[in-house]
Amino acid sequence: MHHVRGLVRHAGRKVLRALEARQTTTLPQACLCRVELVDVNGERQAVTLLHPGALLTMVKGMTPSQALRALEDIAQQLDTPAQTTSAGATSSTKIDEGSSRAVLGTEHAIPQLYVKDEVHGTCTEVQRRQCRFIAKVRGRFVSSDPAAVEGALHGWLQKSPGDLDDVEAAQYNGMVESLAATDTAAAIALAINPSLPSLSVAASAALASLVQLHTPAAVHAFLESFAGKDESATSASDSCATQLAMRLRRELGKAQSNESRPAVSSAGVAAQRPGHGMGALLREATHFSIDPGVVFPAEPASIQAWANQFVSPDMLPVSRAAAVLKQVRQRRLQPRRIAMDSLSVWTLTDLERPWLRFALESSAQAQCARGDTYVSAAYQLALKDPKRNLVDNRLLHTYARALARGDISPLDDSFAAYLEECGECHDTAASERPSIIRFTLSSVPDGVPLLRALHDLAPKCSYWRTLLDHLADSCVRVSTAPMSEVKVEVRLPCVHECVAAATAAEVKLPIIPVLYEDDDVLVVDKPAGLATSRHGLSCTQLGTPTTDLISVLLATDRVGALARGIFRQGQVHRLDAETSGCLLIAKSDVAADSLRHQLGTSAAFSHHSKIYHALCVVLEPSLRNVRLHDDIIDAADPKIRTRYRVIRFFPKHRVAWVECRIQQGKKHQIRRHLASRGLPILADLEHGGAVCCQSMISRVALHAHSLSFIHPVTADPITAAAPLPADFRRCLSLLRDTGVE
Repeated sequence: MHHVRGLVRHAGRKVLRALEARQTTTLPQACLCRVELVDVNGERQAVTLLHPGALLTMVKGMTPSQALRALEDIAQQLDTPAQTTSAGATSSTKIDEGSSRAVLGTEHAIPQLYVKDEVHGTCTEVQRRQCRFIAKVRGRFVSSDPAAVEGALHGWLQKSPGDLDDVEAAQYNGMVESLAATDTAAAIALAINPSLPSLSVAASAALASLVQLHTPAAVHAFLESFAGKDESATSASDSCATQLAMRLRRELGKAQSNESRPAVSSAGVAAQRPGHGMGALLREATHFSIDPGVVFPAEPASIQAWANQFVSPDMLPVSRAAAVLKQVRQRRLQPRRIAMDSLSVWTLTDLERPWLRFALESSAQAQCARGDTYVSAAYQLALKDPKRNLVDNRLLHTYARALARGDISPLDDSFAAYLEECGECHDTAASERPSIIRFTLSSVPDGVPLLRALHDLAPKCSYWRTLLDHLADSCVRVSTAPMSEVKVEVRLPCVHECVAAATAAEVKLPIIPVLYEDDDVLVVDKPAGLATSRHGLSCTQLGTPTTDLISVLLATDRVGALARGIFRQGQVHRLDAETSGCLLIAKSDVAADSLRHQLGTSAAFSHHSKIYHALCVVLEPSLRNVRLHDDIIDAADPKIRTRYRVIRFFPKHRVAWVECRIQQGKKHQIRRHLASRGLPILADLEHGGAVCCQSMISRVALHAHSLSFIHPVTADPITAAAPLPADFRRCLSLLRDTGVE
């Protein structure tokens, strides 16, 4: 029963499958069954479900008038307003309560469906879907009667397009689909009227299938004729232009696959290929309202060529990004991975976050309540990789909704990353992160305390461990839920302790030298020992006040007020707490999107270098066996690379001074990569640097010497450099045997 698919939790799918497996007959009783919806709070509400397959089977052999009367009967049984298209019908269908009970194998209870949302809203959505389905089927049968079509059309034209409801729009699209197969002229005349509802993707596809692709004039006329109608489409993916472009793309693909087999006529002359000119027609179609990610699902160059029509050659990257995002919003383009990645490269800006945020968080709940297919499709795309799409882009409210609905399980690999992201939100306002996270556990092993089971969901997340160990009594609520599940509510503390400590001067605030600053970016020289970012319960975890660089910036009058409103408070990359040197901070969302794409750990592509200096222990017995330069490719991700060269050896101490260049940066990347080459960094206990026999430096001997990036607004190349800190210089002096500088 596809009207409740997507609304039922995983624990309730067994019952749903049993309902769907019911044998369909031509009897009206087989079309309806009574079920009870139950939500996570235990609220229940009975509702009558329609079996679409049974309904279609029932009306298949009927005449149009018989089918319309049967549909009216079914609509009345569903307690939905039936639109009368013919007179003289009386309700005679009875709900098959017996077969409903038989689904669960009991004679005393009707089936229960465990739903994701509150039962009242779910019932409303189920009824809306069923009404639309019946109206669409009704439209197919009404289309066989020209007088009925004329009457329906006259009634719709008396209203403004905004006054037509979902049921009327569904019947209209059903009529268009049916007429496309029986009366082409009538279908086009009905579909092209701009005063009528927007076309569904099925109606657009039916109309596009009528076009003779090998007749350029027909293609051009179709695109021009439906250009106005396409502008009112729910999204560009539903437009007639998109559906026609998809046909052209498939035809072009067939022609290209046959290029290696030249066609020759009986006279021995090379015959014209069937796909000749398809490329030109496809390029023409891209100038109309299409969704490039749908038309070109695996062709980044074609997507970039589509975007080129909206920019001028002299546009700066920030203007290009703004032009593309304008089209995303106007046409409601689907956030498909290939489209987001290719256009991010093309604009030198991270378009992924604003694109997903628009699709998922702009009145998402209200749109979902109306059954907005654009939001639903974008939501399903995001769920394919919740870590990258939702967590890395800090769409924490969307993740929280998916978690509460059961669309994401707390057992998913992304859950720990989500908790870490919530913990590191320095701005704890409601706009930044949810105040409460809710989820259900299907079962807790016998003998395992519930608190232990919660610990095991994210055992490596220090924020989660600290919250459960110290604040469980006040922040965690647990209750029973249907289907033997456990409902968990966790209230996140509303204060970031590091920000509070920095603001109240509970810790000594370090001096942070500024290396470069303008209205959009800030480059600072981070001192060793100061973390870039800590989670919000770090003071509780350590038992003493502490802070981090972001908290220090937020506590300053000059930067703090501005940084609070910026994505991740301006963080575009990080340095380990013990690493000193260049750290880049964005001062605007525009800068954050651009710099995150160029340098950030979540960037899909990266083109600009960060240069580090390190002092490494040489594990090789002979210095001759040490490679003076190399490219180290990460075993887990080939995009992650470290290029290094040895600046100088200090044979007496068996230490090498190494320069490293990276583009993307992952946690401990340089430390791990150098250790894999037998060059662990001095004092890096975690990766083998403790073998040094003499204590020369009290922290990991790694310094971010310089970084290069393209300015997000002016597109000028910028390079900032941080001088070697005093402890690093002192260590070099000891190695040179010249005394401390």
